[in-house]
Amino acid sequence: METKTYILDTNVLLSDPTALFSFQEHDLVIPMIVLEELDRHKDRQDEVGRNARETSRKLTEITKDHKAFKDAVPLGAGLGRLYIMSINSLGFKDVKELLPSELEGKSGDNQILALCLALKKKTEGKSMETVLISRDVLLRLKANALGVASDDYKKLHVAKSAAGLYSGSAELTGDFDLESFYADGKLELPEEIVKEFHENQYLNVTNPTTGSHALMRLKGNIGHKITEFAPCKINGKNLGQKCAIDALLDPSLPLVTVVGQAGTGKTLIAIAAGLHQVLERKQYKSLIVCRPIQPLGKDIGFLPGPQPLYSKVLTPSGWKTMGDMQKGDTVIGRDGKPATVLDVFPKGAKEILKLTFDDGAVVECCEDHPWNTLKPHEDMPRTRSTKDIETDLLTGKEHLRHFIQYVQPVQFSQAKELPLDPYVLGAILGDGCVSQRYAVELSSADSEIVERVQRSLPAGVSLRHKSRLSWSFVMTDNIGKKKRLANVVRKEIEAMGLNGANSYTKFIPANYLLSSIENRIALMQGLMDTDGYVSADGTDISLTTCSKELAQGFQELVQSLGGAANMTYSEAKTAYTISVSFWNKDIHPFHLSRKANRYEHRKLERRRRIMSVERTSKQTEMKCLLVDNQEHLYVTDGFVVTHNTMEEKMEPWIAPIKDNLRYLLSADGKKSKRGEETLQMLFDNGTIEVEAMTFIRGRSIANAYIIIDEAQNLNAHELKTIITRVGEGTKIVLTGDIEQIDNMYVDSVSNGLTIAIEKFKSYAVSGHVTLTKGERSTLATLAAQIL
Repeated sequence: METKTYILDTNVLLSDPTALFSFQEHDLVIPMIVLEELDRHKDRQDEVGRNARETSRKLTEITKDHKAFKDAVPLGAGLGRLYIMSINSLGFKDVKELLPSELEGKSGDNQILALCLALKKKTEGKSMETVLISRDVLLRLKANALGVASDDYKKLHVAKSAAGLYSGSAELTGDFDLESFYADGKLELPEEIVKEFHENQYLNVTNPTTGSHALMRLKGNIGHKITEFAPCKINGKNLGQKCAIDALLDPSLPLVTVVGQAGTGKTLIAIAAGLHQVLERKQYKSLIVCRPIQPLGKDIGFLPGPQPLYSKVLTPSGWKTMGDMQKGDTVIGRDGKPATVLDVFPKGAKEILKLTFDDGAVVECCEDHPWNTLKPHEDMPRTRSTKDIETDLLTGKEHLRHFIQYVQPVQFSQAKELPLDPYVLGAILGDGCVSQRYAVELSSADSEIVERVQRSLPAGVSLRHKSRLSWSFVMTDNIGKKKRLANVVRKEIEAMGLNGANSYTKFIPANYLLSSIENRIALMQGLMDTDGYVSADGTDISLTTCSKELAQGFQELVQSLGGAANMTYSEAKTAYTISVSFWNKDIHPFHLSRKANRYEHRKLERRRRIMSVERTSKQTEMKCLLVDNQEHLYVTDGFVVTHNTMEEKMEPWIAPIKDNLRYLLSADGKKSKRGEETLQMLFDNGTIEVEAMTFIRGRSIANAYIIIDEAQNLNAHELKTIITRVGEGTKIVLTGDIEQIDNMYVDSVSNGLTIAIEKFKSYAVSGHVTLTKGERSTLATLAAQIL
């Protein structure tokens, strides 16, 4: 076989990192721009990001013994060689030398095309075929137009074409005793016939002699009569729908796939079967309907609530600007835990409104931006727009004030070991001296503080008493010796940039503010034990400092731990005071006994009050997020918790599902107040949930009936993620139309729905039905065929 050279597009590796080992003895070329694009995607928290990181790891492993890539790198036994190339390495200076003027530019696709042409020119006359492998149809077309051979990445294809996919049913003609089948509901079939079909395949059996017909499902070598039951009064109008109802109502099939064009009734039948088994049979405790979000940007339309691009958004690794946020990034929710950004939506220039809170925090947004607020008489937050809040506040009435909840202790992803124990650093920042050239000192009259610091020092370091209140950090092995070791504490203070800092210039290093909750509590305790105040009744606690940077850092520290921190400045004292309160009993601001024993946690949760909404008459570019968490909240400037209105944004998108639910729950399919109330009650008590598909990730869902609608937009990894989430007693139903795919990385023979159909068709745990006849209306059926 002639060896070929395959040039891989980025989307191949982002779909399947094992593509590096999928081309047998043939050579692979990875363009330099592909490495750049992998680097651009590696921080994403979705499957694309995971694949980018996995590809990077595999490339690192392959090339670890090769410092330069001028020569080929072997991929392994039985495999070809790997090259990493650029047009420069092939002797060309610019893409203009290679591409027609219409394609000149710095886009990744054009640079890959240029490399293909450069390699083709270099190998001209040699018996070596160069082929571009890409999942991008348009890139393949451009390559072909330029004389470069190209092909799709076919490893993930489960069939040559959609026409060759398993349909789930078949016609069977023969001299079968269908009269006994009508009587017994069973028909034993010969072994030589059975081996041609799959378990749970539907057979439309005809006896040409008697002219009789029967519809049955194959189990082993027995054809079984299908159910005639009509869930929620939905009767199967054709053979396909009858088969689908049978599979959907069978508890022995935990996986059912239903494929069909628009109007074939696949979603309605799936929901009807689910409602019946949840509400009537009580076989499952809940009905969960999910949809992938690929078409979200086009389908949802108007999305309220953007913020300026310069607004800050809290992520597990610290603050980012709204402008930098991308789909797949993670943000912090009100619960302090990471949540995935499902999508981002640029909204153009909007008028800036400025909200000011009682602790001085300021957040800018547009008038449509939503908030979860509580009024004085409310126990549960409700979603309201900035404009609604503005209208209420203008009345000046007390009962129309608005409050928001504080963020809970934030779980940052910073896992690096801190250079100094956080309590020690807190004590040094509170009552220490780092302004001397060679020494770091601590001033304290509390033996408990001194002992706590001493216990937490690095090996070889101790506190040496200098005078009544003064202690020095010294190296134990240096005492009485001429040759001295470098002072570890002093060295770390210098590395943090704190050496020479005085009472007005001290600050908290950023890595301490992003460390674990335990470390941040210890840092706060070090500061509060040395420089903090607690009143006699224990209800008033605060920290006072002359350093503005330290005051701001301490305020951020307290807020990141779920506390309230109000900062004031005294010109007379030239000092900042941060008043602190906590209601989470797991957060203790003091370690020192005499202060800790006096301190009292707040008995009631404190809420942040919105003091004013101001229109600035200025406009700026804005963007909004779609966040995947239960409350649909994220944290913005000043640790303020704000809303991404997932319900409002998703409402138009999930409306078809809710329409089906209303139809099935109403009398005779007519809208009624009682039907609406019943549906809302089922939503409120969790019996029915309608969510984005990412809702399933990270959950093990037991005893539920799950429908994944529009499953043709899933890829193989997402399919695996969903099915492996299925808990005990759960049934999962995948529905979709493989001719209508919005995900650019899959097609009719490589999408998750198709893969599920083909991979599970031989297993007794699954059933599949293809619906071909439209039942919505004659016009709808005709339109699906001819338009």
